[in-house]
Amino acid sequence: MGNLKSISDKRKLLINIAASMSAFVLNVAVGFFISPYIVRTLGVEANGYIQLANNIISYVSIITVAINSMSGRFITIAIATDETDKAVGYYTSVFWANVVLAVLLLLPFIGVIWRLDSLINITAGLVSDVKMLLALAFVNFVLSNLLSLWNNAYYATNTLFLQYARIAIATIVRVVITIILFVSLKPRVFYVTLAALLCVPLTAFWSFRDKERLLPVLKINNEKFSLIKLKEIVSSGIWRSLQATGEILLTGLDLLICNLFISPIAMGVLALSKTVPSMIQQLNWQIASTFAPKLTINFAQERKEEIWNELKHSFKILAVIGTIPLGGLIIFGQDFFRLWVPGEDAGMLQVLSVLSCFWMALLAGVQPVGNVFATVNKVKPQAISVIISGILNTVLVLFAVRFTNLGIYAVAGTSVLIGLLRNLCYTIPASARYLGFAWHKFYIGVWYSAICTAIVMCIGYIARQLIYPAGWKLMFISCSVTAVLAFAVNTLVILSKEERILIFALAKKLIGRLAKR
Repeated sequence: MGNLKSISDKRKLLINIAASMSAFVLNVAVGFFISPYIVRTLGVEANGYIQLANNIISYVSIITVAINSMSGRFITIAIATDETDKAVGYYTSVFWANVVLAVLLLLPFIGVIWRLDSLINITAGLVSDVKMLLALAFVNFVLSNLLSLWNNAYYATNTLFLQYARIAIATIVRVVITIILFVSLKPRVFYVTLAALLCVPLTAFWSFRDKERLLPVLKINNEKFSLIKLKEIVSSGIWRSLQATGEILLTGLDLLICNLFISPIAMGVLALSKTVPSMIQQLNWQIASTFAPKLTINFAQERKEEIWNELKHSFKILAVIGTIPLGGLIIFGQDFFRLWVPGEDAGMLQVLSVLSCFWMALLAGVQPVGNVFATVNKVKPQAISVIISGILNTVLVLFAVRFTNLGIYAVAGTSVLIGLLRNLCYTIPASARYLGFAWHKFYIGVWYSAICTAIVMCIGYIARQLIYPAGWKLMFISCSVTAVLAFAVNTLVILSKEERILIFALAKKLIGRLAKR
């Protein structure tokens, strides 16, 4: 790791993006093979319970977000300004706060699991499996939360590619464990979560080792524990918790609403339809997050011109890459679901999928502005805007489910419309103003996204007419042609000559390394 400092910031950024995409591809592979198998062997509602368990854990994480969401920001700024003792103080304080929270959450969660079948609708025969699923998910959450502090070293040193590489390897191990469990034992709903839990020691070992090499100064020092520093983090992080609450009201209650007000089967159908959109959103989020460390460092060092250059660069990269899977889903969605889950309504799944992620047609490129509010420590107004939109969404969805025939479509589509309006009317202009730019400066990212989405859809439409995806082989060929041509055209239209040269040079280097292996 001694040669990491010799890597330029731009090359680090592209390596971060390449590593995040590799981790994303492996996660896609997991969902691609596991979800239809669960639907086929245990029923569509069983797949829904897995997603619902993840959502319930996100409800619990609201409490821990107040501490952990902002710890990286404060530690990174302390390191960037050579205030090592201050960074150690933040590090130690956050560690002990996480320990206390884990203990406090244990008893209430045991009660929830004990009474789970009276809190939600569980299909007969799956009660014990779903309880075990949630119990394992909670243990995984607690351990991951305690160990996540080590990951601040990746953020503070702008070496997220190392973290993504570890995630990719752990994903492969998780896939192997999951396959072994399903093949050698009777299929059970909780195997996916059990496999993830068994991988925690592996990722913990790597995270600790990398932390010791990247930032050996970050160690638990009880003499540096400070309630004042913890209060400083929580005073900003509490608004992140409120923002997380708003995000749950926007999208995190959809499966629970389907379970309670429609049916477990409707919940399973919605969960299945969100599999691909969730992967696309994950890809965009992972790429967007790679720009956060450099943004924080530039802000701490008051380099305004560099901030704009990095953001504009991020807008272009996200628009070029993030819109390709979105356009592919819009054009090939029904064909994909027809092949992927033959027994389900492919048309309904495609409509629900597009409803869940169509906002990215305009906002894929500007997702990095979400990093701005934490960087400038202005999370309160962002949190308030998300809370308001989340409450509005929940009220409208419950009204639509109760008094209209829209049902599952209302659950899937309402949050997207409200979220799109909030981002266009508030998030984009506000983030620009907080960094000292004109309020309209970041809307260029919206145009990048719209142009790239249109390009992908046009190319995809033509490719589908010429190579109709009647089976998996033709689907792969048609989608591959679309992706390659769309990427090429997007880069020519959106990226500058220097940006194209840098990206293709890195791609050539990565391909060369893979060929040698």
